[in-house]
Amino acid sequence: MVEFKILAMNFFYLGINGNPFEVSKVHADDCPEIPPMFYRSYLGPFNNAKEALRKARERKKNVAPCIECCHHRLNSVAVFFGLEKSE
Repeated sequence: MVEFKILAMNFFYLGINGNPFEVSKVHADDCPEIPPMFYRSYLGPFNNAKEALRKARERKKNVAPCIECCHHRLNSVAVFFGLEKSE
């Protein structure tokens, strides 16, 4: 039997600011620039920042990726590999 595991999944958040016309940033959970928990909204687990941006745009029009944490995650993909499960 083969078991699959996902390795490259990250949790993403949308920064919340008081001005609805201001650009909100999408951050990964390990970002050094992530806002405090009261000023962010959970987007979910995604394979890359592009997927997180798509979800954030469903909530708000003015969103952008954080340049600290998302620039290298825009086109990354999940890595799958099979492990033989011994019985």
